[in-house]
Amino acid sequence: INGQANISCFRILNSTVDIFSLTITNCSGSSLGGAFNIKNSNVSMTNANILKNIVSKSGTHVYGAGLYVSSSYLSILNSTICANNANQWGFGAGLYLTTASLVMDYSNISYNSAFEGGGV
Repeated sequence: INGQANISCFRILNSTVDIFSLTITNCSGSSLGGAFNIKNSNVSMTNANILKNIVSKSGTHVYGAGLYVSSSYLSILNSTICANNANQWGFGAGLYLTTASLVMDYSNISYNSAFEGGGV
């Protein structure tokens, strides 16, 4: 998936989702999750690439250019979260977690850029 949206490319709400072999690049979200906005859900991600996504909104804080995860469980296996950008006053450019659980194995979070917490 390569594209831009005023909201996250994917919004997952109150769901159980398994993601396998997916690449998401160049999504531009408003303030919460450029590629993924996950709330109240259980998500499993395997062999995924979350690359070059941006969150940018003038005059406000932004969170999780790659993934924004709230009140959820996230499992990441054999995946790459790389080169995501939370412009200006951004937090957790690659992955931003709030009241969430994360299990990660054999994955790479690198070269993400934010005001605070570039990777996570």
